[in-house]
Parts: sequence; C-alpha cells; structure tokens
Amino acid sequence: MLRHAVERILVQIVDLSVSINSHVAATHLGKAPPDYRSSFDLATDAGMIGAGLARSLRDSVGLRNVLTHEYVAVDLARVAEPAALANAHYAEYLKQVARWLRSLAP
Repeated sequence: MLRHAVERILVQIVDLSVSINSHVAATHLGKAPPDYRSSFDLATDAGMIGAGLARSLRDSVGLRNVLTHEYVAVDLARVAEPAALANAHYAEYLKQVARWLRSLAP
C-alpha cells in the first residue's frame, strides 16, 4: 500500500507542476510546451523558476512515465532515491512559484 501511495504522489506532483508550467507558458509566453519535460524550460523562460531547478525537475518526468505507463518492472530501491529528491526539489519549486506569484501582485 505504501509503495502505491508513494508512486501515486510522485505522479501527481509531476502532473500538477506540468499543468502549472503549461498554464504559465500559455498565458505569459503564448506558447504550449510540446512535452512534459520542456514545460520546465518554459517555466524558466517565464521567470517562474530557475534554470538549475528546471534541469533537476525535468528528470522527474521520466520517473513519472515509468510509474504511470509501467514500461518496466519498478524496482522499489530505485524509486526511493528519486522520491527523496522529489521532496527537496518540489519543495523548492513551490517556493519559487510562490515568490514569482507574489512578484506579480500589484
């Protein structure tokens, strides 16, 4: 049960951030990302997140795809490390998005 909960949370975090990135790219840049990974680059182009963070988060898309589409048998040990990194990187993502949103307020 714990394994499935962790996998589901990881997938949701990536999906939600890609939705946020895509919305910002469309409304602020007039562009739609061609794929999940590039949504992080467009978030950087919009000034929402830093380039270093975008690079770190792009890799989480691959893990999301493996978990969602079950391309391969999932090794639990290989999910544990990305889960810990996702916690740190997505916490930073939230901070940067919040800072960016505050900068837009009049």
